[in-house]
Amino acid sequence: MNNSPKQLRLTYGEALAELGEVNSDIVVVDADMADGTRTVEFK
Repeated sequence: MNNSPKQLRLTYGEALAELGEVNSDIVVVDADMADGTRTVEFK
């Protein structure tokens, strides 16, 4: 069993991707940090 917490940046990217699936009005703007903040998950 893995009890270590999930990294915040992974949670952030996943949450944005989920929000984008249910609301097409949401956009993500980053400063070339899509990999680091996991906003690359948002398409």
